Amino acid sequence: MRRRALFVGLVTSSLLGGAIGAGTAAGAAPLAAPAAAISATAWPGVDSAVADPADTVAVPRSPEVSPIPRRVLASSGGTRLILQPDSDGAWWLWWQQGTDEPVRSAQQVRNPRAVEASASSAHVVVHDSAYLTIDLAARTITPLTLEPGWTFVAATPDGYVDVNRTTKVLRRHLAGGSTSTLATDAFFTTWPGNRPAAADATGVVLSDGGVRWYPFDGGPSVVLATGQFVPDTFAVSPSSVAWTTRAFAGNATQPAQPPSVRRVLKTGGPVATHPVDELITDLAITDDATAWSGRLLNSSGTAAAGTRFAGVGNADLTQVTALPEMNSASAVAEADHLLLTDDAPASEAGLYAVTADGTTTLQTRTTPPLRSVRAFAFDGEHVVEEQLENGLPAAVGAHRVTADGVGPLQALDRPAGNAPTTLALAAGRLARQAGATTFSDLDTTVGAWSYCCGAAAPAVQQVEASGTTAVVAGTVVDMTTGRARFTLPGARTWAIFGDALAWSTDTGEVWRRTLATPPSKVVAAACTGGCAAQVGLWGDRLLVQPKVGDLQVRTTSGALLRTLPALPAAEGPWAPALTLEDGVLAWVQPVSGTAGVLRVVDVDAADPTVVDVAQAVRLPGLRAVELRDGRLMWLAGDRGLRLARLPLTRMPRVVLTALSAPSAFSPNHDGVHDTWVLDGIASAPLAGAVTLAVTRAGSPVRTVTATSHSGRFSLAWNGLTTSGSAAPEGVYTWQLRATSASGRPLTGLGRAVTGQLALRRSTASTVVSAPEVVSNVSTTSLFPVRWRTTTTQPSWSTITNQLQVAGRESGSRQWSGWQQFDVKTATGRTFDPRTTIWPTARQWRFRARAVAAGGAPGPWSPYVSANIPVDDNARGALKYSGAWSLQRVRGTFMGTQHRANRYGASVTVWPNMQSRLVRVLMTTCPTCGKVRIQVDGGSWLTVDTYSRTVRRRKLVYRSTKPTSDHRVTVRSVASGSRPYVYLDGVVFEP
Repeated sequence: MRRRALFVGLVTSSLLGGAIGAGTAAGAAPLAAPAAAISATAWPGVDSAVADPADTVAVPRSPEVSPIPRRVLASSGGTRLILQPDSDGAWWLWWQQGTDEPVRSAQQVRNPRAVEASASSAHVVVHDSAYLTIDLAARTITPLTLEPGWTFVAATPDGYVDVNRTTKVLRRHLAGGSTSTLATDAFFTTWPGNRPAAADATGVVLSDGGVRWYPFDGGPSVVLATGQFVPDTFAVSPSSVAWTTRAFAGNATQPAQPPSVRRVLKTGGPVATHPVDELITDLAITDDATAWSGRLLNSSGTAAAGTRFAGVGNADLTQVTALPEMNSASAVAEADHLLLTDDAPASEAGLYAVTADGTTTLQTRTTPPLRSVRAFAFDGEHVVEEQLENGLPAAVGAHRVTADGVGPLQALDRPAGNAPTTLALAAGRLARQAGATTFSDLDTTVGAWSYCCGAAAPAVQQVEASGTTAVVAGTVVDMTTGRARFTLPGARTWAIFGDALAWSTDTGEVWRRTLATPPSKVVAAACTGGCAAQVGLWGDRLLVQPKVGDLQVRTTSGALLRTLPALPAAEGPWAPALTLEDGVLAWVQPVSGTAGVLRVVDVDAADPTVVDVAQAVRLPGLRAVELRDGRLMWLAGDRGLRLARLPLTRMPRVVLTALSAPSAFSPNHDGVHDTWVLDGIASAPLAGAVTLAVTRAGSPVRTVTATSHSGRFSLAWNGLTTSGSAAPEGVYTWQLRATSASGRPLTGLGRAVTGQLALRRSTASTVVSAPEVVSNVSTTSLFPVRWRTTTTQPSWSTITNQLQVAGRESGSRQWSGWQQFDVKTATGRTFDPRTTIWPTARQWRFRARAVAAGGAPGPWSPYVSANIPVDDNARGALKYSGAWSLQRVRGTFMGTQHRANRYGASVTVWPNMQSRLVRVLMTTCPTCGKVRIQVDGGSWLTVDTYSRTVRRRKLVYRSTKPTSDHRVTVRSVASGSRPYVYLDGVVFEP
């Protein structure tokens, strides 16, 4: 005969509600003077020159591959003007002298794709969203304001050339303000301002359908070329003019032409031509050489995406050398050579001098900037980051952190679009919010995401995580399933540790709860709105930073331990949780703009001392620093991540944040609870093996080991001793031993992690019978349900209960499936239909069963039925006739009642639900009169609703009928001094 397994309950220990095993109250060491407040004026001034700690490790980053090439816009006297982005992806104009590092100017460029530059010697005019005059020698940038009606044409060494389409005048505008007319021509009326042009000290060249040179010495203009084409770009040298053309399909008078580079003397003559396969975007010449850069053309003659090309030739273009390996975006003339940029991989990128024979010489190497980090999360074993390129989200990836350093980036799928990402990481599980929220387990299925919580970005885009739980937009979510558990009412900011949660509302109230207990308020409101506090949670420490006022160190029950100087005000529409680990607080103190200094302090120390750690960046609404296992990770000034050990004497403890350990098991090979399994999650990664030691009366019985992943571990004991024999029945003691990656022992919040379990191989001597279930239908929509076990159990046996409910809509003959509720050892509960998956059902059935130790269930009890009363305001179930008015009155069923004040007003109630007992609920009062009540067209019964005082939800009629779909009619016969009747609801009981 097979024996049934014996199981004495499952203990899921909350390390926040109490310590594992015997020990002191949860939390950090008590303060020397717990109730004493420390003067809270301000933290000491920051060390703005602080350097990174000696053990700092930089998290590897990917080079930026910019979709917009860097360009040298001009060069003169050894000074270059360069267009390139900074580490944040913002584009600026930069100065470079010789081989020195470029220096950023104060001029930001709004649209780098559309920048047009006209350079002549040391004078440059750049058009972004406005015209800028740039003096390379003086390194000055000033706005250029054109006169009304005039259009910019090209820059000259001492001014610029502009054109007036109305007066048809082309003129030279000198720096001192004087002007001289170069030409008057009818074609200027249609000359577009986006056509290319170039100028030097001797004249200006532009396109009038062909190519024409206008000298500054007063001489006549020179037609250099004619044809049905429009040049793409011009370049000039002391003796020559060059330009590029696109492909021309040909017509009746002009043959087809390929794209080309062309060159001619300023005085005119033969035009040297070299056909090309590229769309030339930049062109530069000296008297002896020609250089260009461009993009490859596809078969349709348009520019193709991908690698850029360059080429160089002599003055008459008879000797041309292609430079296909050079990913060039610009060409400028410098002294005795031409300069090409090369944005190839970092090993080859730079500025190259080019001569006519194709010789290239590296002038200065340029390193493509690294991608910047916008958001990150760190759990001690992994770091996940979102990288930006040119200010836009470029990648999301994960690194593994080991004792030897930080591994390379492993790419994760990036959400579509450019929505910013908010990240939270706990025990190897990642919660990521970018509009919708997804979860992933980095230790098992990297890159496989489960979906949760909506597709639109919530009002509060904050994600916090601990153990297997995340809080997303105020919703508490199980990260292993992606399912929401409940919401935090009114939450604007929040923090989580283990199964404990704390949050602040818009009025500055602070609340706390656990996953199993209801909310309780621990800090009162500070305002009427707009003053949510920042919160931090670890163990039994709750940190509260009000919008205005000192930093508060409290217990999780709300008791104030001390106050400290206020932290910097949070910026942005939301604020991440305060970074806290076992009483150690870390934050970034702003210094200038987004730049700041990373600071740490032990808030539990008798005399808290602030330590400045490193330069850091603080971005609005984002986590600036993480602290795990005594290691700090922060966003550095170059927008990369840094990792270093916490520079404090007292290091944070490593504790269990979750533990699931059965209190008994029965290894009798019946397939039910034959193995005792302990699952746990530590607050930091664990190094080496996690050890479970099982003893009895102090003597070793069995030692079990397992490997942890990101602090998660699972250990199993099959009931055998070290020698392989079956351990006898009895009570055993277990103890966990483990060490964190930084060398600290794993503990509970009190002392060592230990507990007891019962091993039983025998079965129970009795069988659990079905409990008796009773449902009392009240005059509300809530049902009190009670049950009791009908068979006595042994004292060592733990009985748990399960409750099931099924619902049915009004008028429906089909019952839903059973929905089960785990009520544990409770013997009753108030059932709220709104908590079910059928909240609109009107008829209900309840049944229960008991589950014996070992998991053996008893039979289900016979079900009992209950119907939700039909409210006076229920749609579709009532038909009013005559003068009835709806009243909203506190104390009535569902908050409403209907009043009639005329004789003959009636109402028929027909809810289409099976019932046996009919009850009518009305309000009675001193001015209430009589009604007649009829069921199913039967005889009328007169009921007087008079009472000396007003009484709500009064049962005035009760009738028992055969089970059927009953119909009730209520008619007013009130008159005289008592003309009113009030209907509140009708109860149809099964």
